[in-house]
Amino acid sequence: MQVAGGMDYLVSLAEKLLRRQPKYVTFLAPVVTYFMTLLAGTGHTAFSMLPVIAEVAKEQGIRPSRQLSIAVVA
Repeated sequence: MQVAGGMDYLVSLAEKLLRRQPKYVTFLAPVVTYFMTLLAGTGHTAFSMLPVIAEVAKEQGIRPSRQLSIAVVA
């Protein structure tokens, strides 16, 4: 999926969603990560979402630890 560009596409869609609703990053980040894992069939997709989640949370002045830990568990 990485070689074909599918992972970059999914991350860009998720980033647009998180940046559109940055106040809800605590709730949206785990949901997005869960659906990416469910649709891709592997939990390794969560690794590509972690930098995006951390960046959006920091821009909102929120510590990213809660969002990152919930997203990894989801």
